[in-house]
Amino acid sequence: TALYAQESAVASCPVAPAYYGPNAFPIPEMGFGRTCSELNLEAGAALALHKGFSIREDATVDAYFKLRIPLFTPRVNLVIWGEAYDWFHSGAAANATRGLEGACSGGKVGELFVSTDIHALRQEKHYVDLMVRAALKSAAGDFSQYRRYYDSPGYFFDVVLGREFAIGQNMAFRLAASAGFLCWQTGTHTQNDAPMYGIAAGFSYECFDISA
Repeated sequence: TALYAQESAVASCPVAPAYYGPNAFPIPEMGFGRTCSELNLEAGAALALHKGFSIREDATVDAYFKLRIPLFTPRVNLVIWGEAYDWFHSGAAANATRGLEGACSGGKVGELFVSTDIHALRQEKHYVDLMVRAALKSAAGDFSQYRRYYDSPGYFFDVVLGREFAIGQNMAFRLAASAGFLCWQTGTHTQNDAPMYGIAAGFSYECFDISA
């Protein structure tokens, strides 16, 4: 009976990122408007903290990955990324915002994104890098009474403009801006949408790279 009551509470809550775990619908990485010229795989682990709560209230450790595959030309990439698995501990205070009672912990399968990245314009003397991206969000996230993810597909489109400035041997400074449109399903015949935008700056020196 208690489990049924929790599942009913989950079903009645809004389908919006604020009511779920930190990775329920992450904003995709915008990058700097460039594609990869060869097969590229990234993998690792990351710690995420839900805004407004301490690490003891809502802590998440993710095993994540990103695979970039050039399609016929280096200027078009198929990109697959997401959280392979999500280990979490949510305290009572965090769960109260999600219609749940008490603390919980465990592990869940994460979300999966697939995109086509097109490097439409390459940086030259009077031009900037321009990348157009179209992506799908799967419903791979494990939807359950713990409210880590929600079982909802979606999609987004965006455009990224980037420019790199060489400031020495093997050293560069980069700037980028993006704008797009994000949409996700909230019911059988309903959906939610939002504008998506961002700015980024980065610095690289040989094997060292930092950006925000």
